[in-house]
Amino acid sequence: MGRHFSLLGMTRGWSLALATVALMGGASAVHAETKIGVVVETLGNPYFACVRDGAVAEAAKHSDVSLTVLGGSSGADVAGIIKLVEDMVQSRMNVIAFIASDPDVMIGTVKTVQEGGIPVLIHSDDTREPVAKHYIGPDQFEGEAAMAKLLAEEIGGTGKVAIIEGGPGNMSSELRKKGANDTFATYKGIEVVGVWNGGWDRALGLKVSEDIITAHPDIKGIAAVNDEMAFGALQAVRARGLQDQIKITGFNGTAEAIQAVGKGDLLGTVLTYCTAVGTQIVRTALDVVAKTDPEGYRIDTGTVPVDTKLVKAINDAMAPK
Repeated sequence: MGRHFSLLGMTRGWSLALATVALMGGASAVHAETKIGVVVETLGNPYFACVRDGAVAEAAKHSDVSLTVLGGSSGADVAGIIKLVEDMVQSRMNVIAFIASDPDVMIGTVKTVQEGGIPVLIHSDDTREPVAKHYIGPDQFEGEAAMAKLLAEEIGGTGKVAIIEGGPGNMSSELRKKGANDTFATYKGIEVVGVWNGGWDRALGLKVSEDIITAHPDIKGIAAVNDEMAFGALQAVRARGLQDQIKITGFNGTAEAIQAVGKGDLLGTVLTYCTAVGTQIVRTALDVVAKTDPEGYRIDTGTVPVDTKLVKAINDAMAPK
């Protein structure tokens, strides 16, 4: 499949809100200058900072690529993200890759950009309908289904659990929520006491987790659909000294989350190869310009469920003998 790949590792995010790179050195020319624009939800989120890093590293391999990466103010700022996309249209990008923070509203954004002659790639959060050239990102449903299974098995297939979603209407949140609900439903002894909106945010994850524990003091598990909300839940659980009672899972596999899983603070997370998403955005954009991109719509960058046992096994295997 040309430049396409299977799985790549993860890097730490940068702290910049804007990354604009005119890069030199690398592969042969695909275009006199291929201008690639990438819009992420917010660079304050470690996952999206990591996506940026992957795109920057891949673009650096190509002397004819000009890469611009912009982040919105928050995941809820759909209008702001659309404005960033519109600015990239005015800058005459050859390809624009952006996140569909609202899966319905941004169908129109995709169509408008494409009608102007600029191909669109959607990454990380998909639109409700496959209207872009390609979607690049992990399988959200399967990733969260694996976390729900891990949590259910850890609590012996019985007890009350809660789900913290990222935001109603967001496709990633909906797919992850469905993965959790469908999996918990296969356990007769598991009761899902409700779904709370954590807004993809650590502070809000803390607040709703406090509400969950207050309403259901005998809760055994919290399935948060991203790592930031999982850390909020962890803070609430620690404040009440319930670490042994309540197990918590996250999603995205940030470096901080992997470390927390290794220490047993979180039960598990889903490694989503955020660097790979950024890498694949640039590779696919170049293939789109060269008209060598794959026929399929979805480009799955992979997921791996990571639990404490796995991290311990890897650490043991890598320890000096």
